[in-house]
Amino acid sequence: MQQVNRIKEFRKSLGFSQILFAEKADIGLSTLQRYETASFRGRIDIETQERIAQVLEQERSIIFPKPTARSETISRRDTIKGAIGAVGAIGAVSLFPMMPIKPHTNKKLPTEHIQLLIEDNQATWHLLDSAQKGATTDYVAAQAYGRIVSLSRLAQTTPDSQKKTIQVLLGDAHILLGRLMRNRQNYGAAEEHYLTAIEIASEIGSADLEAAARHRYGSLLLLDQMRLSLALQNAEALLEVAKHASFPLWAEAQLIAGEAMAYVGRYTDAQRLAYQARNKSGSDPEIYVGMITNPKAVYDDHRLIIAMAAQKYHDAYQASVDALDTLSHEQGDNLQWQVDIEAMQAHAMWAIGDIEGAVAVASQCLRGSQQIESAIGPGRLNALYIQMVQAGQAKQAKVREFGEMLLSS
Repeated sequence: MQQVNRIKEFRKSLGFSQILFAEKADIGLSTLQRYETASFRGRIDIETQERIAQVLEQERSIIFPKPTARSETISRRDTIKGAIGAVGAIGAVSLFPMMPIKPHTNKKLPTEHIQLLIEDNQATWHLLDSAQKGATTDYVAAQAYGRIVSLSRLAQTTPDSQKKTIQVLLGDAHILLGRLMRNRQNYGAAEEHYLTAIEIASEIGSADLEAAARHRYGSLLLLDQMRLSLALQNAEALLEVAKHASFPLWAEAQLIAGEAMAYVGRYTDAQRLAYQARNKSGSDPEIYVGMITNPKAVYDDHRLIIAMAAQKYHDAYQASVDALDTLSHEQGDNLQWQVDIEAMQAHAMWAIGDIEGAVAVASQCLRGSQQIESAIGPGRLNALYIQMVQAGQAKQAKVREFGEMLLSS
């Protein structure tokens, strides 16, 4: 359900600046600014609402009143307009064929229709993960926005026995868009999609959906931005909800929580959680949410992230080699994951003194990033180049070539 909030009104009454309030409420400044815009109709997860209300010294229901039927109607129309505006003409083509023309209230969908909806979500994830010819990120975004509109409508018209499945798929589409926006470094939009998925999960009591959303939120956004306090809070919440989630989500929750702990120096806890995940097995879920399947490569990737956090760069380099090797066998077309690993590998190689090797890997990472239209790889490589310059290496031929390559990308 869409919400209108009164954050700005009460913040000003207490004399808090946006910067001070964002710090007190433990949210990003850009996130607060988005919440306070008059056009904001997104979801804010319950935990964040509670923190905001506490800082504002008000009940949560006062800061976040339930919307009226009129405001919900407006926001649904705005959502459709926003989706079309975001994806352009291709989005308009993709959106409306997916929407039921005249939905029948509480009419049960055939089982095969539900299965097709599940498969459509999975296909969209594969489209995002794969470098398929002609599959641009704009096209994937169009498909995902279309799914959000159609699934939102279905959720209002299907009977209770099927509604939870539809809402899980709706949350899954938000997670996908969160990842896509993160790839573009549009962190504000990414966060909104992740938090929307978390709130949907809370509303319907889906541990799998919440675990998937917190997994992506923590590993692909909070740690990217080094928002360590919030990442640790998210990790604790993830571990708790994962107790009730299916095995793949439980296992990866241990790893993601461990990564957040490693970044605040809790390496023993991180290793303990990884050991637990690696040495336990369980059954698969009915629906893979967030495309979290607990592949073997995730354990090597976890080793890499932990080693990078601990600044153990020789260990990090070896973990990156193992991760890329395993990934090539398990998900050879997952270029997004590949460039994420390569960016860390380049950093590790530079840190152990292999500048030429670091530049070679960085070049490959940059080409892969361009192929899948991801801004994450170039962003990390730019940070690496700055470190090289600060270390007085700017005049070295390979470093100079690296800088020119980044400039021309």
